[in-house]
Amino acid sequence: MQHPRNFSYLVVSSFTSVLGCSLLGLTASPSFAQVPGSAPPKTHAVHFWAAGRIVPLNIAAQTDGRETYVPLTALEVIGAKFRLVSNAAAVRVTGKNRREEDISVVQLKGIIMLPLSSIARVVDGVVESPATDGGGKPDSQKPEIVYLLARVTSARFDNGAIRVSASFPVPFHTRMLAESRPPRGFVDCVGAKVADNFRPGPLPYGEKQMLRIRSGQTTPTTARIVFELADGAELRTGDSDQGLSEVAVTTTSRPAVAISNNSPRAGQGSLMPPVPTPLTNNVAGRTGRADSAGRAPQNTDRGDRSQDPGPEELAALAARGRSQNEPPAVAANPPQAKPLAKPVAQPIEVSGLNIASDSPSVMRFDVATGSKVRPVVRYSPGTTQMLVDIPNAQLNLHDGEAAERSLSHPLISGLRMETLQGPGAPMTRITLDTARVLGYSLNVQQGSFSLELRLPRNATGVLSDKVIVVDAGHGGAASGATGGGVCEKNCTLGIAMKLRAELEALGARVVMTRTKDVDVSLTDRSRMGNEIGADLFVSIHNDSNERSNSASGTSTYYHASEPSSRALATCVQQSVMSVTGLPSRGVLSDKVMYNSGFAVLRGSAMPAVLCEVAYINNQNDRRKLCDPQFQQRVAKAICDGLRTYVEGSPRRTGSTSARPIPDPMPLDAGDRVSGARGS
Repeated sequence: MQHPRNFSYLVVSSFTSVLGCSLLGLTASPSFAQVPGSAPPKTHAVHFWAAGRIVPLNIAAQTDGRETYVPLTALEVIGAKFRLVSNAAAVRVTGKNRREEDISVVQLKGIIMLPLSSIARVVDGVVESPATDGGGKPDSQKPEIVYLLARVTSARFDNGAIRVSASFPVPFHTRMLAESRPPRGFVDCVGAKVADNFRPGPLPYGEKQMLRIRSGQTTPTTARIVFELADGAELRTGDSDQGLSEVAVTTTSRPAVAISNNSPRAGQGSLMPPVPTPLTNNVAGRTGRADSAGRAPQNTDRGDRSQDPGPEELAALAARGRSQNEPPAVAANPPQAKPLAKPVAQPIEVSGLNIASDSPSVMRFDVATGSKVRPVVRYSPGTTQMLVDIPNAQLNLHDGEAAERSLSHPLISGLRMETLQGPGAPMTRITLDTARVLGYSLNVQQGSFSLELRLPRNATGVLSDKVIVVDAGHGGAASGATGGGVCEKNCTLGIAMKLRAELEALGARVVMTRTKDVDVSLTDRSRMGNEIGADLFVSIHNDSNERSNSASGTSTYYHASEPSSRALATCVQQSVMSVTGLPSRGVLSDKVMYNSGFAVLRGSAMPAVLCEVAYINNQNDRRKLCDPQFQQRVAKAICDGLRTYVEGSPRRTGSTSARPIPDPMPLDAGDRVSGARGS
């Protein structure tokens, strides 16, 4: 853990030449006073939080409920400098962005303080007030903390490196999202905000490693920049806890093990400053303002995806870098960092497996391991075989314990365990022959892990007995993504209407969130199903990215790690992939992008999925999306997937539609909306 700096020497030396007083006590001399004619406000102490932590101050910050006042020592942590002006009645504060302003000092109980709102104006920060009870008074049940947050000023891909800048120094953390397709990584800016109209910089023409850049807010105090990479590319992960105004993260086609920020020591795995460049009030990332209809620019996140991020699994951190007191090396032509070689770890022993069954609808497998492991659970494509892969693990069962077993449980008929030799390390695989797609939860501990299999919710009976919400993404002013003059809202409605006919022909009751080109709020979409007690919810969308024709395929999302929704997504994805002729981009948690997930899934009380049928900005995918026959095949496949989830096995008997469904809206080039990407 790094200890906070001692600011005393810098501050004392600044004032000694002017006043000859010590700021360790910050006692005011007669030459200091608040603005003439103003009375000292009645205040009480609060914690001051900036640059990712509560800042230890010799003199506590004070608040009167409307304004917060901090001592001059608080400027150091945000990289601001100051000097006295106007007979010591004001302080000229200069931020890292070179902006400066004269701020009148305020004397509180004999202590010289500065208004935090004025400091925020200079450093381009955001002040978040202490918790209140709703009437403007401090809430006694919540800690009183005043936050000064930096703004993310730019995020761009430049000369093979990802560059993220903040208005003043904050900690940065870089990670890869495990097993996401396409590969995704992110940079977290701790103690920073992303403005609603912030837009990452455009990708260079012809760029092949980077596909898309997105931005969001993982927590109220942490901004996240997410990078969608080409297959085979990864970010070099690492941390910078000491606080920087800008980091540059390189990409690599090899395993991500180190950070490079144009520093000779970057290979040690910590984020370091890039070669210093003059910092200005960077507005390059602020050009994508929403239009009058509220549509977001193309680089921002889809509208049904909350600005709250986070992945389910993270790549391991590389070793830490230089010590706290060692300055970063700077060179005119710094050498490129070389990634550290991954240490070869000894395989972990898998020594036993115990099976427990609490009921016909639940089974649990307890696996004994030599140390903590990271199992990967998935279904084999197109089957109901569940695969549990344990990387870097060697099977070594106790004497008499069988590696292959037959079972007589309604959910599973048998299993086998084996060790597969990979190119670098062995992997132990447990194959479970399940009777149907099941919900599962995983609990990993230091010397074991448990896998619980469960019959998914609302997965009994027949589909004809179910109430299903069908959500056609977007509508009205929310056109969604566009490509080649085609709007996402029209394609999703075409598929949704055909899906309704398929389901109703089987006897299911269908509730449509929209049947016309109208606006429907995200909360209303899930609320409709909740109010009527629907059994299932399926939302239909089309994907898009920054560069046309660079991505193709289908993906299906479920919320967080909810077992039943994950099982439903597996059924839908497998069924849709059998008819599209497009690549599978996987069954994904909506937390792969943001911690709170997608709004329509997060708000649904029933098992819910969101299917991204194809990429509307891919010429081949778009041609399929505009084809009514393709829409019909996809609708039939989604219906089959829902039926597989409920009844336990797919039933393909040809089209069940009672009548053809006309296209609800013509695909008109006049519907093009600049940069629409919300959902």
